[in-house]
Amino acid sequence: ENRASIHGLTFQDVGFALTAANEGLISSSFRPPDQSDDIDIRVLLEQDDRDSIRDLMDIEVRARDGYLVQLGDVADLELERGYQRLYHYGAQRAVVVYADVDGENATSVSVNNLMQDTFSDIPNRYPGVDLVFGGEFQATDDAFADMGRAFLLAALAIYAILAAQFRSYAQPAIVMSVIVFSFIGVTFGLYLLSLVWSGYALSMYVLYAIVGLAGIVVNDSLVLIDFINKERERGLSSVDAVMSGCEKRFRPIFLTTVTTVMGLAPMAIGLSGYSTVFSPFAASIVFGLGVASLLTLYVVPMLYLTLEDVQGLLPGQPADPTSDSS
Repeated sequence: ENRASIHGLTFQDVGFALTAANEGLISSSFRPPDQSDDIDIRVLLEQDDRDSIRDLMDIEVRARDGYLVQLGDVADLELERGYQRLYHYGAQRAVVVYADVDGENATSVSVNNLMQDTFSDIPNRYPGVDLVFGGEFQATDDAFADMGRAFLLAALAIYAILAAQFRSYAQPAIVMSVIVFSFIGVTFGLYLLSLVWSGYALSMYVLYAIVGLAGIVVNDSLVLIDFINKERERGLSSVDAVMSGCEKRFRPIFLTTVTTVMGLAPMAIGLSGYSTVFSPFAASIVFGLGVASLLTLYVVPMLYLTLEDVQGLLPGQPADPTSDSS
């Protein structure tokens, strides 16, 4: 700095000379006859004159009195490590580390969970340093939260429609109980497939399938409960109505479930090629729908009869409209 000040040079003068030599300065522009956009005319050193760091010391800087001074006469060359750019996260200095996973041996969720366990003591060892796990892992967490809200909204909408259809607050809960059965099927199915093939872990696409199952699996129990209610209106007892409903609705429930499962099974097990998107999605629907339909024929009738027994023990409560003729 002292040597530069002798020639009347400042730090800005030296920086401007380095920028002009390496990146160049736009002196003018012109527009070709066959184009509509202007092209900048950039003045900078030849590539051979700026190939090495030593070449920078030969750059000439014009002093205030008009003569030229080589950069090596007013500056020293020191090599130090620096950052190409400085990142900030939440108005704080941050270092960003990127990595990719193969999707077969590991996923972004499993890798980030392992890293969280490995570096859990970083805040204690280095006070003031925080670790934020973002990327696909953070997107997955956000998707889980969004799917949770979407599932809750879908469940409330289904319940409202069923309550208006049955004119009851209890029977819609019985119909929607199969949603829980579908969760059992999804969990069991993904676990079973993960023992044979990799890539069937919980993901955003599985969540999409679960939300879709909430509206699919209620169809069988809805048909069954509606048929039982009609049998009750004909004068049958609760037990006889349930037995008649299970007997006459078994074939429709079985056939609709089998056709859906058989149609999605090749995609679920990857017969035509495994897909990280569609295979877990299809597997979730196959196992969720299969288990839910099977349990519909056993658990839903038991819940219906249990509800009838509870209503019979509470004479002070208003009876369900479908149980007047028993």
